[in-house]
Amino acid sequence: MNANFILIPTFTLLTVLGAWIEIPLGPVPFIMSDFVVLLSGLALGPWRACLSIGIYLMLGALGLPVFADGGGILYFWGNTGGFLVGFLLAAAVVGMISHHGQHRFYKDALATICGQITFFAFGMAWFKVSANVSWMYTVENILMVFLVPIAIKFVTATTCGYFIRKKLGF
Repeated sequence: MNANFILIPTFTLLTVLGAWIEIPLGPVPFIMSDFVVLLSGLALGPWRACLSIGIYLMLGALGLPVFADGGGILYFWGNTGGFLVGFLLAAAVVGMISHHGQHRFYKDALATICGQITFFAFGMAWFKVSANVSWMYTVENILMVFLVPIAIKFVTATTCGYFIRKKLGF
C-alpha cells in the first residue's frame, strides 16, 4: 500500500485535532493546527503537505466543524481567514525548503522559521484588514501575544519533523 494513502489523511486529521485544542489569548486563539502545518511540511514535503492541508481547508469550507470555532466558507472571510490561507502557503514553504537537497537539521529549522513568517504574514495582514485595526494593534495583540508559543512550536516542530522525516525516509 502506498504510504501517501495513510500519511496525507493522518496529517489532515492531526490538523483538525490541532484546531480543537484552543486557548483564548486575545482576538485570535492559540491553537495547535499551525504546529501540525509546520510538521506536515517537514515530514511530507511540499506536495503531500499541501494536499493534506488543502483537504483540511476544503472540509472546513464545506461546513464541517474542523476549524477552531466551526466551519463554513464564511469562516475564510472572518478575522482568522488569513491564517487559514497561510496554512496552505506555510506548508508549501516549509516543504520546499526542508526537502530541497540533503536533509539537514539546520534546513528544517530555517524552513520552520520561514513557514511561521509566511503563516503570520498572511494571518496578520488579513486580521488587520478584516478587523479594521492599526498595524500597532495587530502586532501587539497577535504577534507579541504569541511569541512564546511560536518559539515552543518552532523547537518542537523542527525536532519532531526532523526525526519523523528521517524515519519515513523522505
